Amino acid sequence: MYRLSLHIEYLLGRHDCVIVPGVGAFINVRHAARYDRERRIWHAMSREIRFNGVVKEDDGLIANSYARREETGYEEGRRLMQQDIDMMMQLMERDGEVSIGRLGILKNQDGRPVFRPSHTPAQMSREMGYTTISMAPYIEQSEPESTAAASDSVATEAQEAKIETESGRKFDTRKNYYIAINKNFARMAACVAAIALLALSVVLPVSDSKQEDRASVVPVEKIITATCEMANRVTAEPATTATSAETEAEEKPAMSAEAEVKEDGGRYHLIVATFNTRQEADKYVRYNATAEYPLTIISTSTKSRVSVMSSDDRSELVRGMHQKGIKERFSEPWIWEK
Repeated sequence: MYRLSLHIEYLLGRHDCVIVPGVGAFINVRHAARYDRERRIWHAMSREIRFNGVVKEDDGLIANSYARREETGYEEGRRLMQQDIDMMMQLMERDGEVSIGRLGILKNQDGRPVFRPSHTPAQMSREMGYTTISMAPYIEQSEPESTAAASDSVATEAQEAKIETESGRKFDTRKNYYIAINKNFARMAACVAAIALLALSVVLPVSDSKQEDRASVVPVEKIITATCEMANRVTAEPATTATSAETEAEEKPAMSAEAEVKEDGGRYHLIVATFNTRQEADKYVRYNATAEYPLTIISTSTKSRVSVMSSDDRSELVRGMHQKGIKERFSEPWIWEK
C-alpha cells in the first residue's frame, strides 16, 4: 500500500493525470495568478489534486513505473501494481478509508471512492513559497501622481510637439512614444520580481548526490558509467582503425533491413525498443544488430517492437534479460507476450 502511494505521488509530480486501474484518476489542477481589484490583492498561482472515479482504464503509466523501480518486465510490474491495488481496496472496504501518502484520504462513500485532499490550493501555494501581495499601500501612494501623469501623457501632436525633461533636453513626441511610468510602481514591480526569483530558487530542486526513496528512478548512474566506458574504449583504439570503423559505419546503414530481420515463432519476446512506425524500427535494427545479437521486428497495428531473444519458455528470457552483455548493450529490456 505504501509502495502504491509512493508511485502515485512521484508520477503526479511529472504528469497531469495518473490513473489507478479499477479505482479512478488523480488529476493535477493548476490555477494561474489573479488580481482581485476590489480588495487590491494579487493571489499567487496555486495547485490542487482532484479525483475522478469515472476514469478507470489502465494506461500503463503506473505499471511501467513499477517495472522501472523493481528492474523487471512490464508484466511483472503490472502484477505487483494489481497486488497493491487489491490490498488498497480491501483496506478501504474494511476501514472505510485509506491514506494516499501526503496527498489525502480516499474514502468509501456508498460503494464508490471519494477523495479528500490533505491541503487546500492556498496551503499548497504557501508550501511552494508563494504568497498573496496587497497592492493597496502602493496604489494609495501613487494615485495623485499617476493621475497627473495620465493627464500629461494624453499630449498629442495637436498640443505640444515637445516635452521638456528634468535634464533640460527636448523630447520630440512626433518621432518617439512617451509613456509615463510612476516611480513607486516601478519600485514595486522590481520588488515583486525579486520575490518571484527568490521563491523559484527555493522551489526548484538542487542537485544532490544522496539517494532518495522514490519511485520510477531511471538507472542514470549505470547509463553514465556504460557511456564513459564506451568513450574510453573508442579513444584508446589506434588511429589506423578509424578508417575501417568509418567505412563499416557507412556501409552498415546501406544494408537491407530485411537481412537483419528474421521470423521467430516464440510466444515470449525480450523487447529492447518500441517504435510507432516500421521505418523507425528498421533504422534501429540496421544500426544495432550484430552477429552475436541479431534483432527481430515484430509489428502490430499500432507498434513495431524490436526483439533480441524469443522463446516459449518465459524463464529463459528472464535469465537472458540479466545477462551482462544484454544489460550493457540494451539499457531497459522487458518481456512481451505475443
